[in-house]
Amino acid sequence: MISYFKYTSNNAFTLNGIDYAGFFNVEDGIAYTERKKSTTSEQLIPKNTFIADFYLNKMEFDNQFDSIAKVSNVTANAFDILNKVEMERLLSIINQNNLNMIVLKSLVVNNPQIINFTENESHYYGLSSTIVDMRDDDVMLGKKNMSHIDPFRNEIEWAFLEKIKYGALFVKSDQTFKYLCSTGFELYTLEGSFTDEGYIEYSIQELELPEEIYGIDYDEFENKITIIVLDDLKIYDAINYIECNTLILIDSIKLGDVNSEILTWGTQKAYKNLIGKWNRKFYNITKYSTEFIRFGNNYRTSIEGNILTLRNKYSTEKFIDYDLISLGINQLLDVNIRVIDDCVLILHKKSEKFHITFFDPLDMKNSLFDKEIFEFNNSDNYRISFSTYDSNVFYLNSTAQSHARMISNPTYPVGQMRENNLKYVKKETFGNYLQKFGDGILKWNTETTDSNFYTNYMFDSITKSDKNYIFLLNSGRIYPIRQNIVDSYLSSIPLDLVKTYDGIRCSDTSFGLFLNKTISHILKDMLTLYTKATNSYSIDKNDVFLTKIREITYDINNLYMNGNETVNVLLLQRILTLLSDLQKQLISNLTPQR
Repeated sequence: MISYFKYTSNNAFTLNGIDYAGFFNVEDGIAYTERKKSTTSEQLIPKNTFIADFYLNKMEFDNQFDSIAKVSNVTANAFDILNKVEMERLLSIINQNNLNMIVLKSLVVNNPQIINFTENESHYYGLSSTIVDMRDDDVMLGKKNMSHIDPFRNEIEWAFLEKIKYGALFVKSDQTFKYLCSTGFELYTLEGSFTDEGYIEYSIQELELPEEIYGIDYDEFENKITIIVLDDLKIYDAINYIECNTLILIDSIKLGDVNSEILTWGTQKAYKNLIGKWNRKFYNITKYSTEFIRFGNNYRTSIEGNILTLRNKYSTEKFIDYDLISLGINQLLDVNIRVIDDCVLILHKKSEKFHITFFDPLDMKNSLFDKEIFEFNNSDNYRISFSTYDSNVFYLNSTAQSHARMISNPTYPVGQMRENNLKYVKKETFGNYLQKFGDGILKWNTETTDSNFYTNYMFDSITKSDKNYIFLLNSGRIYPIRQNIVDSYLSSIPLDLVKTYDGIRCSDTSFGLFLNKTISHILKDMLTLYTKATNSYSIDKNDVFLTKIREITYDINNLYMNGNETVNVLLLQRILTLLSDLQKQLISNLTPQR
């Protein structure tokens, strides 16, 4: 089953009578603690807030450029039976419009920057001078300023970082980190801090039997590290590594008949028989490819010829095969499986256009979709991964870009890594640069050095407590960045806003008074959302802009049943149409398109 989990900060639920802050998941309209329901999960009590209703209905913050949904029209006809059930059905559509179109869809949007460097007092590690300069006096201390940075290859000690292929991030309670990474031949540990701008250090890790490495995975739920070698999965105890920096082998699993042959474009093989990445193609063989082994909750993925196979996570037992061609996947770029629920994401190209395929292996029929995505450029080193703080967020990376996107609406990015946010030097025209050459932050050919424009090698993220941590390894730069999860979204209304409408309740008044009271609750909610908003958002392809909310005038007299009116379809249709029309006006005001 596809999981629905989020993080809440005291505004949606209570636990044992106390406001609850933390992760929750929703099953059958009931919220429970933790990201996935387990024997230790506790039921949460929803508050009477818009956000709680939004979560319990499993709605998503997935507004983006060119995708504002339309208000659902509400219609009644002469054959409707006007009873409690029918009234609730009709008014619930208006209520859903309030939630889905006006509240979170319009007034809460994703932060266009995946993580804000400046607001979170972040730093990065890099060298502004190396052996290629007359001045070779910089050290790998944390930096916050904008500066020219040399590539790692210019410094012998750190040159290995340009060859890193695999890695896993570990965050300790004191806000220090370890990054276990490999070039494929050597295994390293990087150690630094998210808060302290001191030195970053590295050490070489020793394995029992030195073998070529094809992947590293960290399962934070089971506290296991898996290192993929040619014939085996090597399982290590994560706690011992985090605390003592020692890899202790606890299990070893045979992969079977494996081939890691990497073919370049010059290799004489028919194109139709090649699958894989732009510049790293894998011949269509019947053996396993180590390139696409990923680990979920119960299963792991592998590519066997044109088949995507799910096997038991820690054994050779096969669960199911998926023929990639039958799924419309001819040019596979990357695949991942979520550690929470085993849902699968695939990045591939179709007719030279990028596509995302998603499905739940346990409910393929109802969950499978394939969508074309935009604003993602041709590059290499494509990687796709799931967010660990929101079930609807995934990351899309290449050498040239890092995007956050929404599974429910992946067409455009909702967040990006940006050069100006990451303290890259501004690109200046020679005649416009006013600092004396040699004394400024630029060097000769700064703008042509890959360490001074976004060149991404590795991207890793992990969630601890109320924070999202990202480790970004770029050419010449290492970014350890953390951010409060609640700052992943921009909100122009208080998220603890109380709602009035609470469904249809039995009443001992006349039908006219009952209808007017119910309509007033719906209308009050609608206008409360509007009047409490401090601004609206204008969503562009790559950014979000604040805009002022325009005032609107609207005659509400016809929204109620007057004393001399009879209850009939015309009355009901008039009221419902006017409510829908008002919602449309609010939406057009709150979400102007650029």
